[in-house]
Amino acid sequence: EPGERTILHAAALAYRQCPTAISVHAYPWKGCGAEAARLLIDAGVTPERIAICHADVAPDRDDIGELLRLGVFVELDNWGKEFTISAGDSGFASARFIADTERIELARQLIGEGYAGQLLFSNDVCLKCLLAAHGGGGYAHVHGTILPRLRACGMAPEVLTGITVDNPRRWLTGK
Repeated sequence: EPGERTILHAAALAYRQCPTAISVHAYPWKGCGAEAARLLIDAGVTPERIAICHADVAPDRDDIGELLRLGVFVELDNWGKEFTISAGDSGFASARFIADTERIELARQLIGEGYAGQLLFSNDVCLKCLLAAHGGGGYAHVHGTILPRLRACGMAPEVLTGITVDNPRRWLTGK
């Protein structure tokens, strides 16, 4: 989309004036993240200051691998979304959001392959049903539910601290 490329070029220009973190809201979920990351990198943005979100909606290991090889952060940010939105239901994107169990396995694989330093965990609470008051995991879902499940699977606490504390700090501050 030409307008989106223009915006990415503008973000890179702003970055060169004031280096800051850039979050790319990737949609459609497959394929466009790497194109956006390459455009930003080619325009002078340091890969470690780029985060590509929504890599875990309907994860494609080739797409994720390409992002990781580019050196950008990959966001697993749909924890708690375990449903399908069919086309036409809401005017919103349609997809099957993988279950947290599948997302945990994806995270374990990526960490096992040595990519813990490029992962960001978040939960994109963008629908009312995701709020705790409406039956969802709420804003505390990652820390209250997912991290304990990962620890129970044998994930070292220092790895999880790296993903949830050190990685966001490096992405946001460059340090």
